[in-house]
Amino acid sequence: MGEALLVPVVITWHRASMELLDGIPIVSIYQVNSFINGFDGIIDSVRTFRVSWSHL
Repeated sequence: MGEALLVPVVITWHRASMELLDGIPIVSIYQVNSFINGFDGIIDSVRTFRVSWSHL
């Protein structure tokens, strides 16, 4: 079976720049699009979880 890479993200209404808290991105709802577009540049800094498709 395949694997998925899960990334926890906190989305907030607060207008602030993206920051990491223990490897978890905290992103303003107004910056979600730019966060997704720039995600490849921070993937090594964020907390991720590998799971098997059979566990989803």
